[in-house]
Formats: sequence, structure tokens, C-alpha cells
Amino acid sequence: MREELKKYNEYKFELKILKRKLRQENEEEVKISGSNFEVNGDIRPQGYMSNNIEKQIINKADKVKELEERIIDLEERINIIDTALNTLKNNDRLAIEMYFFKGLSQEAVASTLGLVDGKKAQQKISNAIIQIDKIFKKYATR
Repeated sequence: MREELKKYNEYKFELKILKRKLRQENEEEVKISGSNFEVNGDIRPQGYMSNNIEKQIINKADKVKELEERIIDLEERINIIDTALNTLKNNDRLAIEMYFFKGLSQEAVASTLGLVDGKKAQQKISNAIIQIDKIFKKYATR
């Protein structure tokens, strides 16, 4: 879980980039001169097309599908982390967010939350991660 929390901001950033790429791919048309055709759901063109055009369409469809699958994976990871954080007490959630997502030191987390020192912040963060892990294990076995 600790690794997933460390990568949370990377997941969000990558998700934004991939959504932009997907929009661009969907807006970009395969240039076909002198041909009028439709593509069936299984990416099989109706009518005659040159092999080169068919490859372009299939490559574009494969790229779009790959982007969509990665987007779904990232959205699921982000959703799992968000859901897990919402199960924590407010100060525990804030400690995780400050430390992992905002990159604050344990001392800064302690100061913000009114804790004695960085060790107490580390303890709070570790306990919150243990709580999240328990929740994951509970639902992963269902």
C-alpha cells in the first residue's frame, strides 16, 4: 500500500496525459483519399480498401483500445486509494495526504497536526497504512 500511496500523484498526472492523448486520437482522422466507407464494430471495413489504409485504421483502433485500458486501470487505482482514505479518521487521512501527496516531511506533518514530533507523525502514518491494508485484505478475500 505504501508504494501505491507514493505513486498516487503520478497516477493522477498520467491519467490526465492519457485522457488528452485519447481525445487527440479520437479527433484525428485517418486520411483516406477518394474512399468512402464505414468501420464495423469489429474493425472490419465495409467495401474495398487498400491494405495500407486498413492497417492505419486497425493500428489507430489498437492504440485507442490500449489507451482506454490504461485509463481504466489508473482510474481504478486512484478510486481504491481515495476510497481507502475516506475510511480513515480525519487526522489520519490528513497525515497520509500531507506526507505522500504533498511531500511534506514528518516534522511538518507533526507541526500541522499538532503532534509532538516527527516520530509521532511517522507512527500516525504507519498506523493509517495498517488500517488501509486491513480494509484491502478484508475486501480482497470476498
